[in-house]
Amino acid sequence: MSRDGRTVRHSRWWTPPEPVRSMAGGAPLVRQALTEAVAARTHRGSTVSCDLSGGLDSTSVCFLAAASPARVIASTWPGRDPADSDLAWARRAARHLPHVEHVVWDADESPLVYTDLLDIDEPMDEPTIGVMDRARVRCTTSRSSPAAAVRRT
Repeated sequence: MSRDGRTVRHSRWWTPPEPVRSMAGGAPLVRQALTEAVAARTHRGSTVSCDLSGGLDSTSVCFLAAASPARVIASTWPGRDPADSDLAWARRAARHLPHVEHVVWDADESPLVYTDLLDIDEPMDEPTIGVMDRARVRCTTSRSSPAAAVRRT
């Protein structure tokens, strides 16, 4: 899409490969890959942060991180839509993670999804969903004291 929004070009540049395993056959391999990936980042302890949106993917990663020697801070950006149930699901998961600090960012203080999308000038690996929340991540990581901008649950 052009900057002025008047010109749109559609092109498919990637097609997913055909499956070579069944869901049941692939599930243990996905679990192993996720477990190893999280362990590679948490096995030394220290502090790690995880997105805890309330969805299945982030919740799974948080539970794997919580089983590690690392101190885990789970971060949730609630939606502004009153019908958004993500925060409720994130809090429900957090109740089962007693050693994880759950940080809930103030929705009204957080940038909207896709903020500054057209101003991205750093290279990113594509395809990536990372552009969606780039402004939020930059906002939260640049704050010197997150305690002033968050609610802990």
